[in-house]
Amino acid sequence: MTDDDLKRIASTLGLSLPQCYQRLMREWPGTADATLRDDSIFAASPDEIIALNQEVRSVPLAEPDGEEFEWPEFIFAIGETDGDYFCIDVRADDPEVVLFDHQEADFFEFAESLPQFVEMLRNAIE
Repeated sequence: MTDDDLKRIASTLGLSLPQCYQRLMREWPGTADATLRDDSIFAASPDEIIALNQEVRSVPLAEPDGEEFEWPEFIFAIGETDGDYFCIDVRADDPEVVLFDHQEADFFEFAESLPQFVEMLRNAIE
């Protein structure tokens, strides 16, 4: 991914992307094997990333008790699996990866860092 791609993502979504995420995406797919690159869990194209984040922000989410809440502006979705979203907090320099569980309507820690997230994906695919 190029610097222009990253600027377009940030500009379109009105976010400042953490340096560690930008670094990972500049190296992508060089940091991963072909199987991981082809896996749809991790959004790797600018258009896919923008669409994913516009999707989560477009519809109010429902909590288990029926209450609605808006997607937090500072939470950036980086991937999806079965209706759940992998996300980072763009306010952090080295963010953990959290999983938004759509059934619980809550965020849970998934990986301590982006590199650990990529490694976990790689191990899950093997």
